Amino acid sequence: MVLLYWSRGLYNPSRLRGLWQRSTTIAFGNALGVVGFMALLFVFRLQNFSRGVMLLLYGFSTGFLIFKRMIKRWYDRARNRKGEDLRHILLVGGGDMAAKYLLALEHNPYYGFHVDGYLAPYANPDLDVRYLGGYDKMEVTLDEPGIDEVVVALDAAEMHMLTRAFAACDKHGTRITMVPFYNDYLPARPTIDVLGDCKLINIRQTPFDNILNAFIKRAMDVVGSLVLIVLTSPIMLGVAIGVKLSSPGPIIF
Repeated sequence: MVLLYWSRGLYNPSRLRGLWQRSTTIAFGNALGVVGFMALLFVFRLQNFSRGVMLLLYGFSTGFLIFKRMIKRWYDRARNRKGEDLRHILLVGGGDMAAKYLLALEHNPYYGFHVDGYLAPYANPDLDVRYLGGYDKMEVTLDEPGIDEVVVALDAAEMHMLTRAFAACDKHGTRITMVPFYNDYLPARPTIDVLGDCKLINIRQTPFDNILNAFIKRAMDVVGSLVLIVLTSPIMLGVAIGVKLSSPGPIIF
């Protein structure tokens, strides 16, 4: 089960994964584990296990694990409100993308992020965080202890500064994340394909790109067709009899 949880990303320390996502991961992982265990029992012909007990095991284990996650989430948020266990952020950029990032943090304070300051060509009075200087101060700022993560929120005209930001973070071993200037056009969970040296971001997808959704649609088509055929069969039978009685020849032509 540990390997199964790990493969589903349950042990990922990301603060941005909500309780609902983790709960569905636990429920899905436990379901796979129970089904796999029952399959092993069937293969080895061990019939002395009650399916009711397996269902109880699934229910209790899922419930207790979700409850544990709820308690941990409450504890972490209580510490964050006290200013403990915060993740200190250096914001690179002072334009619209930076303002949007700060607004998102303001609306979601329970994630435990604290922006220590931002770097930009000039100070922006609309940003309610400390101005640390221009982009040339990046190396000096990262030399100081306390920065856990760099968030790059550059506008389109400043994309040439990405190389410097990546190089500085690689040198200091600092985690880096990015708010792209085309943020408004991205879905919540974009997928990336690789074509040679090109990374292709799938921005717009249809629901039927998902094989499960396509299967459900096809199943609904088949089941719906069968139901309609059964419901309309008396009418079609009456029409066929009427056609046969009113004119010679085959019914279907």
